[in-house]
Amino acid sequence: MKPLLGKGYYVTMDKYCTSPELADLLTSKGTDTYGALQITRKEVPNDLRQRKLKKGKFAAFQRGKVMVVSLLSRVHNPGFVD
Repeated sequence: MKPLLGKGYYVTMDKYCTSPELADLLTSKGTDTYGALQITRKEVPNDLRQRKLKKGKFAAFQRGKVMVVSLLSRVHNPGFVD
């Protein structure tokens, strides 16, 4: 993967590989990431892991430049719409 870093590519990951730490690392190498995030990962805050959400609702947290909604994204704008 090293030859592809910093060339404008996006890395799409499945829930087993996605983590805020990996997103930070790849971003520092000039490569954006997104993918499903396993909500039970230790990096996800406890209050977010324990929430029971109704259909159509979502919860989010942001750590630095990484925002987690129902997927981890370094591609999308972190703004909210009411």
